[in-house]
Amino acid sequence: MWYTLGRYVDRDRLAITYEEVSAVSDIVIEKPSECPVTTAIAIIAGKWKPTILCELRDGARRFSDLRREVPGISEKVLAAHLRDLEADGIVSRREFREGGVLATEYAFTDYGLTLKPILTALADWGTRHQRLDR
Repeated sequence: MWYTLGRYVDRDRLAITYEEVSAVSDIVIEKPSECPVTTAIAIIAGKWKPTILCELRDGARRFSDLRREVPGISEKVLAAHLRDLEADGIVSRREFREGGVLATEYAFTDYGLTLKPILTALADWGTRHQRLDR
């Protein structure tokens, strides 16, 4: 169950954002979408998720590295987005000891790696769109 807008939304339903976790917006789709693009966007949408996913494209990253490379994101929001992506099977979390310190590293799962060409295509499209003379 996800908590959103003062009530629970069943996990099988599509929620573009959910206030309790990501606080990005108040958009909620109450019934499952028949549009697969909407489904895909719902998983990767948000103020920070695209940037987090782009940071993970080149390999595993520690939480502290992500925190540093995504300027403006709070630790709480970063942790929430990473938990969301982990719950969706996109990223995996690995805890390990380095010296006496517990470190956490995030990377794409095998399933999450299927997003890499999509993210690259979106990045290419975004670059072309930024260059448009409007």
